[in-house]
Parts: sequence; structure tokens; C-alpha cells
Amino acid sequence: MATASGDGENESPSKKRSSKKREGNTSSSPASKRRKTSTPKSHKKETTTTGKSKSSSSSRPSKSTLVVGVVVPPPKKKSANSPSHVLVIDNGGDTVKFGWSTDTEPQSIPNVTARLQQQWTVLVGDQLSQIQNPNQLIGVTRSMERGVIVNLGNQVQVWKRILDIVGVNLATTLNPDVAKAFGWKLSGTKGQLQQQKQQSKKQKEASLSIPSILPQSCAVLLSMPPFCPRAVLDQVMSVWMQDFGFGNVGFCTSPLISSRTIQNPYETACIVDIGWSAVHIVPTKNAKLPQIILQRQDKEDDTTTDNHHQTQLDVVRRVPIGGRHLIKIWQFHCSYRQWNLMDQEFILRECLEQTGYVSLDFKGDMQAARKWPMGLRPFDRDLLLPDYQNIFECTVRLPPPLEQRLKREQDGQDNGGDDDEDDDDEDDEDVREEDMNEEDIEDDDGKDDDNDDNERRETNNETSKPEGNNDNEHEDDEEEEDEDGLRQRLLREREEEEKRKQQIKEEQQILRMSVERFAIPEALFHPSDVGLPAEWAGLAAAIHKSIQACPKYLHAAMYRSIYLLGGLSQLQNLREALEIRLRTLVPTEYQIVVTAMPNPINHCWYAMQALTKEQEDEVHHSNWTISRDEWESSSYRGAWRRLAIDHGGKYLI
Repeated sequence: MATASGDGENESPSKKRSSKKREGNTSSSPASKRRKTSTPKSHKKETTTTGKSKSSSSSRPSKSTLVVGVVVPPPKKKSANSPSHVLVIDNGGDTVKFGWSTDTEPQSIPNVTARLQQQWTVLVGDQLSQIQNPNQLIGVTRSMERGVIVNLGNQVQVWKRILDIVGVNLATTLNPDVAKAFGWKLSGTKGQLQQQKQQSKKQKEASLSIPSILPQSCAVLLSMPPFCPRAVLDQVMSVWMQDFGFGNVGFCTSPLISSRTIQNPYETACIVDIGWSAVHIVPTKNAKLPQIILQRQDKEDDTTTDNHHQTQLDVVRRVPIGGRHLIKIWQFHCSYRQWNLMDQEFILRECLEQTGYVSLDFKGDMQAARKWPMGLRPFDRDLLLPDYQNIFECTVRLPPPLEQRLKREQDGQDNGGDDDEDDDDEDDEDVREEDMNEEDIEDDDGKDDDNDDNERRETNNETSKPEGNNDNEHEDDEEEEDEDGLRQRLLREREEEEKRKQQIKEEQQILRMSVERFAIPEALFHPSDVGLPAEWAGLAAAIHKSIQACPKYLHAAMYRSIYLLGGLSQLQNLREALEIRLRTLVPTEYQIVVTAMPNPINHCWYAMQALTKEQEDEVHHSNWTISRDEWESSSYRGAWRRLAIDHGGKYLI
């Protein structure tokens, strides 16, 4: 029998050793398992509580439960390292689309900064829309050129504006020296809180609206163009990790991520992203770049062979023409022929959006331009430029000569088919006039007698009027004079108003547009027309080369699944013109289907949002983000390599 702790103290050491040996020999036997040492009183409570916990834990499964031979895993719990908020940013060259992963629609601000004359305050993003006259802005600076971030300081200001809009508090993480360098006022500092305490309670509720979202618990997913310089990725990651203090930072390529939300029976998609700075063409198979097989290229003499391996990145193509280039070309064209608009980028952007289109018959339209003079061509338009006093937006109208010509043609079409009916109507009218003349002659004889009787009665009434009615006649004359004065005054005011309107029309600056409406967008298909090298491929040729670089078994499916994205894809007739140009390059056995996405500007943001909302566990976030620990362990450089395709990643080219 096992002894209590108190009795064991009186035993000799030899007895203790012998008892230990017996316990060691009997521990493996079943009888020894039944022998349990009694615990002291001080430990009885612990055994009872643990016994209860064991009994209660036996009723609920701890790790897995065996139910009829099936192992049911416990529910997954969200890891403490996974971010609580995910900020999705589609960083475009013209506008930045942003929002939380839980938002239904993204917000957008221009990716540009500027300041007013004689002021040092920098206006960022949406603050520029508050200025009615863009001519007052100076120092207009864009963050990206040729699709790459070249002014990181300017881009940081735009990102800071986004964080202020979404409500991220940077007071605890942002370096004061950085904030001072950019001129930012951090919310939540001690000085501001002391000022808020001094205010009344009502003002406190309105002023103490400090953002409650901390950047340490947030992750950000940024879109980057294909083949972005790796040094830029290191700098961008250091800004979000070190300056903004985010816990996770992720990158993805916008055309590649956009293919994830496109579904078709072929499981392929050739994404054509026509953006602000360039056109990127990325063919995908199941939202991944197609695998390229090892190819052998033999020379003509068959004596030597050169083996080369094509990588997945060889299928991606880039055309260095975008919306910004078309606006610059239009600026030179208008400044040379009509008005000096070299500094009016905002006006010419509206001009391109409202009047630009792609011609389906370029040669035919140019022949029509040679046939008709300026102002009578069917594609001529007048753009009324704003003066920022009476007119604040550009308006498009038909030229007066063209409008008159179209009216004459329309009247001729309405009257051309009714000549016979008009002749019959004229004969009927002649007959009716003869009948009416005979009736009028009969009625005139009777009317003459009635008129004589009426004249006699009037003369009798005038002679019978009393003399007291003369005063009333004078009052009536005065009233008539007052009415005449009012009429004359109204007529003068109308004449002055018409003169003023006519003067405004004469002073209006009109930008006359003709062949440049379709000749400038033609540079997308023929870059050599605007002075670029002749060996550079246009939009249709680049798509053809990109698909031809894919495996041959994917060619038919790729030509049937071409999708247009980006703001410039909204040009009129672009989809139809692209199908016509591709038909001359693609073999006849392949069918060509070009699809314009319904929301081409925000499509990439929605695809990025879908990626962040698939799962919420830590493993999923590690597929597209880099944690702070990884960034610090990589010595703050090259942590993005795990996300790149050439290093085993999925979403970064």
C-alpha cells in the first residue's frame, strides 16, 4: 500500500529505496495501475477541479471527434497575425481606385498634385475638383510616367490622402520628421487633444472624431504594372511598412488579377489593358500565364543547334501608347492650327472623351475630308471652350453650315416623295377657292346693308352721349400711354438681352474639330503615324504576336476570348475596329471575338477585392502579402520575391 506523505518522512532511507524499486517493478503491471497514491489535503481541490475539467472536456472534442468512423476537424480560428482590415488600391496612372475589401463600390481620386498661384498649400487628388478654373493651378505633377512610379514623393502624398479618406490613424506610426517634411498635420497628437478638451461638450463630440483603425492591424494590396522595376517595389514596400506602419503589404499585376473574375467555356482570357500610359497584353489560362514548352531551333546547315527555353513572361506584350499620349498629340495639333492649348490638359481630355472615336473606314473618311470643305464634313464638330465665368464645361455642337445642310437634306427627303400628292392637293384647293369666292360674293351683298344700318346707329349713339364722359376718356388715354411705356421698356430690355447674348456668342472661343477626331486615335494601330519608330507594333499586331507566342493548342481559344479593359477602351468603335484589324492578321480558321467589359475602369479593383474575400485565414493572406517579420528578416530588401511568378508566386509579373 502506498503511504501518505506524512508517514513517509519517518521511514529509513533503505526502506525508501526498496519501496521505490517495488514501485518501479510493479508500475507496468495491471495491479500497479490500480494502486494510486493519496494526495495531501492541500492538493485535493486541484484534483477535484482537474477531474471536473477532464469530465467536461470529454463531452466536447478538443482536436478531433470520431463520429461513426469519420474524423470531424475543429472549426478554424482566425490567427492573431492575420489582418483585420484589408485596403485594396488599384494604383492607376490617371486615377487611383481604392476601398476596403468589405465595400460594395470603390472610390477614386486623380493621381496628381498641384497648387494655386501665390500659395504653398499642395492640393492632392480630389481637392483639385474644388477649383472651378484649372488655369489657376500651377505645378501640376503626376506620380507615374510610362506606367511606372517615377515620383515617389508625389505618390506618397496621394496615398496619405487615401488613408485620410478611409479613416486610418497614422498618429502612432508615422515618423514626425516625415510628416514635417511633407507638411502633414497628424490627428490625435497631444496638442490637438488639449485644444479639444478646452472646447465645449458639443464641440468635443464633433472634433474628437479620431480614426479608430490602426495601421498595424491592416493589410494593403497594391496593383502594379507588368515588369515593374524591382527597386520600385522595395521603395514602395518600405513606405507602407516603415512610414505608414502597415502590418502586411501585397502586390499584384492588374491584367493578371483581372483574369480571375472572367469565366468562359475555354478557361482562357487575353487581357488587353488600354490605360493612361501604355497598353499591356497578358494572355492567361485558368488565371495563370500559359506554360511554354522547350523548343529547339535548328539552323539551315543542320550542323549546329541552339537550344533556348521560352519562359512564361515571353507571352506578355506592351504597346507604349496610352491616353496621355493621345492628349499630348491633340495639344500639339490644336496649338499649331488654332489656339494655344499646350497648358490645357484638362480641356483636351474632355475633348478626347466627348468627340474622339476610331474610324471603321479610315481611307473613306479621309476621301470625304478631301471632297467637302471645312465645316460641311459629316464628322465636323465645334467645341465651345469654357470661359469660367458663364460657361464652366466644354460643350459640343454641330457647325452652323453643316446644320443647315442637314436640314436641307432632311426637308428634301420629306418633300421628295410627295410630288404627285401635292399636285392633287393644289387642284382641290383651287376648286375650293372658286366655290368660296361665289359664296363670298353672295354674302357681301347682304353684309353691305347691315354695315349701313350699324353706322347709323353708332352716329346716333355718339350724339346722344353726355358731356361728362370726357374725363373718363382722358383717364383711358393716360392708361393707354402707361401701357405703351411698359411695352416700349420691355422691348428695349429684350433688345439689350439679345445684344448681350449675341456679344457672348461672338466672344466665345470655338475649337473646330474635323479629321483629328479619328486620325489621332488611329495612332493606337499605327504608332508610326505620330513619329514613333516604324518597327513598333500597333494594338492589333501586338495582340497577334502575344497569342502566337502561346502554345499552339491555345490559339483558337485565345482568339475567342479577347477582353478590353482600361479607361481608353471606352473609345467609340474601338472593339469593332480591333476585330477588323485582327481579321487581316489571323488565319481564317480561327474565330475572333473581342469583348468590351461593362465596367472597364473598376474591373481590376473588383477582381482584387474578390481575391481578398476568398478566405480569411493566415495561409491565404500569405499568398499575396508580405508580413512585417518577413520584411525585417530580408534586411528590408527583396521581400517581394516570394510573390513574383519567376520565384514561384502567383500574382506578380
